Amino acid sequence: MVWVYEFEDYIDTQYVSIKNDSILFYDHMDPLLVGNYYIFPFEVGSGWGSSIDTSYVIEQTTIITEAGEFVNSYRIKRQNNGYNYFLDADMWFVNKIGIVAIEKVEINLGPFVYSKWELLDYDTGQ
Repeated sequence: MVWVYEFEDYIDTQYVSIKNDSILFYDHMDPLLVGNYYIFPFEVGSGWGSSIDTSYVIEQTTIITEAGEFVNSYRIKRQNNGYNYFLDADMWFVNKIGIVAIEKVEINLGPFVYSKWELLDYDTGQ
């Protein structure tokens, strides 16, 4: 499956795969280069990752986007402190829909970049 995020100044495409209890995101078609992943089921306080790239579930909350109000969304905090790279991101995930909002600060060999993304519309096919 392919997810496309349209930010104000760029478009980000990720390839998504569901494997057992995890959703894997790939920035490229190479199945060995996982960009990010989520382990289910979500539980407030749970986390996963490595010494430089961690994700954890902060809270279960309500978020309002252009696509609507989502009760019981999970707010996930991701932090990555790699070489010449810094990421601090909050993502809101809703069961049976996916990511409905992203707010992040990123530094990648350049200036500080703040970006925000939210779901505009969706169709669960039901």
